[in-house]
Order: sequence, then C-alpha cells, then structure tokens
Amino acid sequence: LMIGNTSSGILEAASFGKYVIDLGSRQQGRVTSPNVSHVPFDEVEIRQAFHALKGRTYSGENVYFQPNPSERIMEVLKSIKL
Repeated sequence: LMIGNTSSGILEAASFGKYVIDLGSRQQGRVTSPNVSHVPFDEVEIRQAFHALKGRTYSGENVYFQPNPSERIMEVLKSIKL
C-alpha cells in the first residue's frame, strides 16, 4: 500500500500489485488504474481508506503499462542519425 500524492503511485504502483491512497488534489485529472483511491487531506477519510486497503494486493491492470519498453527505447535510439 502506498500513501501520498506522488505520480509514482499513479504510474507504477499497479505494476507492483500495490493499492494507492492518493492524498489531496495534486494528481487530480490524471488517468488512473483502479488501484488508486483519491482521498482528501482528512484524517478520518485517510484512516477509512487505509483500513479498507491494508493487506490487499492489487491484481488488475496498469493503464500506463507499455510492453517491451527497453526494445522500444533501443529502436528510437538506433533511428537517431549522429
């Protein structure tokens, strides 16, 4: 479980089977996978979200997943004329 307002929770956590409690509005409007719960800076709501998600493993999709990123990067680098 990740708690915070960082983009790593939105971009990478789903790939590691983690749920995310996204605090505040900093990431508002970003596309997120179903593992992300948006919670305001409110102690009661943060505690409720934590107790609902603690110990759980996320097994759904990551909307930011891209297959074979290393191969794709290498192809782009090879295409650059030096």
